[in-house]
Amino acid sequence: INAEYMGHDLPAPFADVNAVILEDWSCEINNKDNIGWSETYLESYFRKLKKKEPFIYGNTDLWLYRSLDYYKVQNKTVVVLGSKYAWYEAVALHYGAKNVTTIEINKPLNYDSRLNVIDPTEYKHSLILFDVAISISSFEHYGLGRYGDPLDTQGDLKSMAELKCMVKDGGLLFLAVPTGLDVLKWNSCRIYGPKRLPQLLKRWRLLNVYADANMFQLNYGKSTDHNFQPIYVLINDNSQKDFSKMNTRFLRDRFKLYSI
Repeated sequence: INAEYMGHDLPAPFADVNAVILEDWSCEINNKDNIGWSETYLESYFRKLKKKEPFIYGNTDLWLYRSLDYYKVQNKTVVVLGSKYAWYEAVALHYGAKNVTTIEINKPLNYDSRLNVIDPTEYKHSLILFDVAISISSFEHYGLGRYGDPLDTQGDLKSMAELKCMVKDGGLLFLAVPTGLDVLKWNSCRIYGPKRLPQLLKRWRLLNVYADANMFQLNYGKSTDHNFQPIYVLINDNSQKDFSKMNTRFLRDRFKLYSI
């Protein structure tokens, strides 16, 4: 795979992973920028949600609302993976979740009794299983060290495998990651294309994708814009270990991607 790195301080193992390294997006390590979550904080979000207004990720938020209209989370236990503003926690509560837990490496201060906030170490001692997981624009950062996490070329893939042990059999994952050409924007994020996206999703069965079809066709395998983030709805299906081929066929047929 053609790989070109235009910056500096790229650890050698990252030059050999299954991604095209095109851009230097060097970011300062950020592991202290936490915001306190209060009840008034969430109430302001609920007002937006009543109007179905997007907040953080624009189209991705709108696609998430559509997916939650169909795949219900009412009376279910929900975990949100990676969170700074408690927006997606508010989304889950707005759609009727029984309770919401956030797992965040940089644990925010929480003053709202409706939310439970823990870090990954605390979760490992809890043995909790959730009905539903929501992760919006988080997995692309795992293993890049930007948020104080350990460097790991497979950090995103390992985290997806670990998530299977956190969600009940038959439980759902609502996932958004940058989708386009396979790119590592060191050390900001990854973009997932025809090579790495199947690796990321392979232990989960793809049920649906919420995105504009034309935008998907224009971006998938082509664009280095990290702002295009569809909603992938996946199920924790233990009937087989690798759904890569099935998921790729789904994407090909759903979006008429006959070149993959």
